[in-house]
Amino acid sequence: MVEKFELTEEQEDILKEVGSVGAGHATVALSKMTGGEVKMTVTSASILPISEISKIVESVEETIFSAYSPLLGVVTGSMMIITPRTSGHMLIDMVLGNPPETTHYLDEMGESALKETQNIIGNAYLTALNDFMGVTLIPKVPRVASIFRDDVDAIVRSGIKASAAAAAAGEGSVLAINTEFSVEKVEGMFILVVALESIDPMIKAIKDRIGGTGGKKRGEKNE
Repeated sequence: MVEKFELTEEQEDILKEVGSVGAGHATVALSKMTGGEVKMTVTSASILPISEISKIVESVEETIFSAYSPLLGVVTGSMMIITPRTSGHMLIDMVLGNPPETTHYLDEMGESALKETQNIIGNAYLTALNDFMGVTLIPKVPRVASIFRDDVDAIVRSGIKASAAAAAAGEGSVLAINTEFSVEKVEGMFILVVALESIDPMIKAIKDRIGGTGGKKRGEKNE
């Protein structure tokens, strides 16, 4: 039996604020790395069933590039960058300093470029979480793959497969903070995912930050 959690409006705002701080740092670093104008916007912070994470990326084309890093520390979760295949090729060229339309497939150099992009954006977010909420998270080395849009759920699920709460619930729910970014014509998403039972330390930090009552637990439970 696992209680469902619901973020209060205050908590959602705080999480978006943390994301915005991370996005601000990432924007500067990514702009220096690519030489392009970078825009990043936190679009959502919500608790979702794992099977609904892929709905976040419904707007992108079916075949995508994913740079994925499980997280170590007091919080169980993962972070990932999602880009449509065409945008991924353009991003690789920017990071490597290639002329436009040089990259047409994902090779070892392309994987390295996407991993570096993941490190730049991810570390900015994790630093913001640490500074703002005192939650220390360490990413593992990113893994890069060309996947289908529907595979995103499976990637998230693999990152919390040891989650007791997710196992007990059968499906499991996670906290997902989504940020959309663009670099000139390149479009992508950065998604930070935290397992349900790891939300408690973050909720406590939010309570301390806003001096409120924290997360609201619904009366209904998962069987």
